[in-house]
Amino acid sequence: MRQRRRYTIAMSLAWFATVATLLASTARAEHWELLYREGNVRVWEDTDAERATFKAESVIDAHLFDVLAVLSDTARRPQWVGDLDESRIVAGDIQTKVVIYERFHLPWPLDDRDSMVESVITQNLKQLEVAVHYREVTHPKAPPRDGVTRMPVVRGSMFFRYVDKQHAFARIVMTLDVGGMLPDFAVQRFVRKGPARTLEGLVRQVGRTRGRYAAFVQALVELARVQAVVPFEPPG
Repeated sequence: MRQRRRYTIAMSLAWFATVATLLASTARAEHWELLYREGNVRVWEDTDAERATFKAESVIDAHLFDVLAVLSDTARRPQWVGDLDESRIVAGDIQTKVVIYERFHLPWPLDDRDSMVESVITQNLKQLEVAVHYREVTHPKAPPRDGVTRMPVVRGSMFFRYVDKQHAFARIVMTLDVGGMLPDFAVQRFVRKGPARTLEGLVRQVGRTRGRYAAFVQALVELARVQAVVPFEPPG
């Protein structure tokens, strides 16, 4: 009887701990405050976060599969990610988990910033959704460079969901510690405007490269025809 009582008490404590965690998570999500709107993009700031944390959401003018094609082309990321000078895969597979080195240009006399992140990509073709979660890591193939400040914290997520043949829902969340001090104009451009600029650049790149990734997109279409439980149309 006593053993059963101990077990019941332990289970109750575990249940209360779980509920407390969920409530804390829910309360944490309520600290987003709308920072600005830029076209169809809305950007929030987490005013309770220890580091600069922003979230951007929009329904973008791009098919989900065209978005995935652009995201998979790491070498061309400098064409559409603001201030990005270099992007290369250090290890892994872009379809599942990958380590990427990136270097960002800042105007003189500021030091450039660079980052090393590991991204985990989860495709849910049943629901036509894709999620990317990333965070900073170290890797021997890309040690810190002289004259370039390695950003100590670069983490966040990207989420995309099919809407129709011309639109996708997009959400980007990013947390940054860029290392060292930056003047207000650099913080505004590089940090606060980062989420909106990323989504806008992504849409422009989809338009510029439409048709370049035909084989990649067709492979996704064929997989979705077998797996998807929601109606969809391929890009037109």
